Formats: sequence, structure tokens, C-alpha cells
Amino acid sequence: MFQGYRNILFLFFCLVTCMSCDREDDSWIEKDLQKNLVTYEVSCNVPDVSVELSDMSYEPSQLTIKNHWRGDYWTMGYYALITVKCDDPDAMIEVKIYVNGALKGHRYGNNSFQLAVAIK
Repeated sequence: MFQGYRNILFLFFCLVTCMSCDREDDSWIEKDLQKNLVTYEVSCNVPDVSVELSDMSYEPSQLTIKNHWRGDYWTMGYYALITVKCDDPDAMIEVKIYVNGALKGHRYGNNSFQLAVAIK
């Protein structure tokens, strides 16, 4: 009689253990395959000053803008990065990075700087 209870208890323990392991293993796969909408927004307070953008996952990965620029792209990556460069020392540049519509990074600066945010 004791042998029967022990077998049932052992089977129950194995079932609970297998169920908990299965949930943990699937979460990283879902996270890895998740696509996110990343939006870069760059503006400059001095009109008609050239601002160089680079290191983006956005195509094209390098471009020169004036005044204001906004670009969207879908990614399965883990981070978003942008490098900003402007030769005018009086120009104040504002950079924002949104992920799925939520503001994840915001920075003001002049000359040259980077902004990076974690997506996942």
C-alpha cells in the first residue's frame, strides 16, 4: 500500500517539475522573436544647420538632416543606438528614441554624442 502512494507522489512531482521547466524555456524564445517598432526623432534649434546621423539600424544607416527628422523601423534586436554630430557649437540637438510608442531615451547635446536604449 505504501509503495502505491510513493509511486503516485513521485509521478506528481515529475509532472510538476516538467511543467515548470517548460514555461521557463519558452519565454526566451518569445522574447528573441519579438518585433518592436523603434522611432528615432532628431531636431535642432538652429535652422538650416546640418546634423549627421549614424550608427542606426535604420536604412540608410547614415544620413544628414536639417531642422527635424523622424524615422521608424521594425527590429528584433536588443538595443537601439544613434550617433549625432554637428559642427556648429551653438546648435542644440535633441534626440528621442521611442520603442512601441513609449519614450525610452531622450538627450540634449551639441557637437557630438550618442544615445542608446535597451529594447528588450
